[in-house]
Amino acid sequence: MVDNLRTVTSTGEKRATVVIDAGIATSENLATLKEKGYNYVCVSRSNLKKYNAVSTAPVRVTDNRGRAIELREALVENGDSEYYLKVESPQKALKERAMSNVYIQRVEEGLIKIEKSIHKKGGVKEYGKVNERIGRLKGKYPAASKMFSIKIEKEEEKEEKDKKIKKSKRGKNDKKGNRVNCKSIQWNLIPEAVVEDREEQGVYFLKTSLPKSDNNAGQEALIWTIYNCIRNIESSFRTLKTDLDLRPVYHQTDQACEAHLHLGLLAYWLVNTVRYKLKKHNIHSQWSEIIRIMNTQKVVTTCVENDKKQIIRIRKCSEPADKVKLIYYALDYKSAPFIRKKSVVNKYEFSKNGNLDLVDFSSA
Repeated sequence: MVDNLRTVTSTGEKRATVVIDAGIATSENLATLKEKGYNYVCVSRSNLKKYNAVSTAPVRVTDNRGRAIELREALVENGDSEYYLKVESPQKALKERAMSNVYIQRVEEGLIKIEKSIHKKGGVKEYGKVNERIGRLKGKYPAASKMFSIKIEKEEEKEEKDKKIKKSKRGKNDKKGNRVNCKSIQWNLIPEAVVEDREEQGVYFLKTSLPKSDNNAGQEALIWTIYNCIRNIESSFRTLKTDLDLRPVYHQTDQACEAHLHLGLLAYWLVNTVRYKLKKHNIHSQWSEIIRIMNTQKVVTTCVENDKKQIIRIRKCSEPADKVKLIYYALDYKSAPFIRKKSVVNKYEFSKNGNLDLVDFSSA
């Protein structure tokens, strides 16, 4: 795929910049792009811990919804020569904080449930099984579990000697032959871990191989603009997958699957062409928002029957709203696909032999 990428110029000195998602931005794929002479922009797969901010004053931009975002160049201390851009989004931080609080609450509810089982008759008390339950809880909420300090207090209960106990079952006992049970579980949040988690919320890093320019503010804004290309594409495909039923794929053969996906690509190029024309008129709405706006204009169909038993059908477009008119103007379309359509249909009925016959109204 990289070999077949189209170059911007015929000489090949300047090639297109590849914007890729973090899922495939592995070190091997990035190295392949650089070997082929392509620059890239992607989200850093690793959460940087040791870095220094270059500029004191961040560059402030807005996303498609008008929310403020701060950009700042970051120097990584591990000697990485690539350009890193720190992106801070207050709205993203609020969303991640709310999610983090929910996960913390679920971990606490899980620990309370495990502790109640220890003191409950017939509940899970054995030390090994309690550890397994806690391990499953940590695996379900790994990020929130790191902020907890969990201590298990043991108690030993002597069992009566039973010669019928098999050696395979002695794995549940300690070296003395006593079963180890849990007495209680204590947990508390680690303040340092909570603070560290709060600091990382709403922050992510963009990584690029583009050469650094003298104008830092222009460089940061340019990288952000380039990265937004993939966000717009993903947003459009999410809408198309729903509207065109592109997901899930029920086809069985490779040829049918390729045709199914090719339909999605053709639809995206149509969407991209429409949005390109709208952006020339300063309309930067997402495709889902454009569909919502255009759906406000309706077609009204009225059906009546005259004295000759004929069906008269009249179709007429509603008056477009101001936003709809702006989109029509940007695309050089009329404000309504049609003004008024009228059709008159004679009434038919089934005869005794099953054929459709025109109703004779001459005697009426």
